[in-house]
Amino acid sequence: MSESKSRQTFELPIEGFDLGFEGVVPPGRVAKLLETLRWRIARGGEHPILGTFKAGVLRAQTLELTADVTMGDVLVVELWLSKVGRTSLEFSHAFRKSDGTEIGRATCTIVAIGDAGPAPLPPGLAEHVSGESAIVAPPVEAPDPARSYVRRITVRPSDLDLFRHVNQSRYVDFADDTRYFASHEGHEAGFSDRVGLVSVSYESELKLGQEVEALLELREDGTRRFGIRRVGEARFATRGVVAPRIRGEA
Repeated sequence: MSESKSRQTFELPIEGFDLGFEGVVPPGRVAKLLETLRWRIARGGEHPILGTFKAGVLRAQTLELTADVTMGDVLVVELWLSKVGRTSLEFSHAFRKSDGTEIGRATCTIVAIGDAGPAPLPPGLAEHVSGESAIVAPPVEAPDPARSYVRRITVRPSDLDLFRHVNQSRYVDFADDTRYFASHEGHEAGFSDRVGLVSVSYESELKLGQEVEALLELREDGTRRFGIRRVGEARFATRGVVAPRIRGEA
């Protein structure tokens, strides 16, 4: 681990259980690896910011992948604090293989939680901002149900984390799965290429046993609007953007 204020670098070896059915690490697993890294350094006191507040929940994240990662690779992750608000902060990530091949970038917005909800952050955290955002999140809009591919999902125990709601990485999996099924069924919103971008805004918790719909809508620019809502409700619990990897990228 190297350190400069809040900017630190870590290595994550990729194991066989990290791979998806296509033989590479899927985007949801990348999101989970980054989350696990943040948890590990927060609990271990290895970072000057993570661990300075009682608890936090992920409010939004954006993940860009430009190349594949597979078993035997070592993911080198650079992590830094890029924004600080009153109750939230943003961490940025840049990751590459140990041979220098760039893999992608990510940002996540974490809201500090106290006993009664969002809690003010400790003073002075802005001093630890160590660079700009790794990637700017695209605007998120709810998909139009009339133009969307719709997939029904039942929230399973394996979707939950220790807070007993759907883990943040599973929403990324839901987006990845939905584009795959849409493509397989010939819907215009689907695509068979690798996911190059997924950006998710978490607006309402999903819990065990709930019946939800994942919607995916093709936009004119080639990106897709993504959303999840409870069956029978118009309001979306999650909104986001999904896009295929640009052809020519590894």
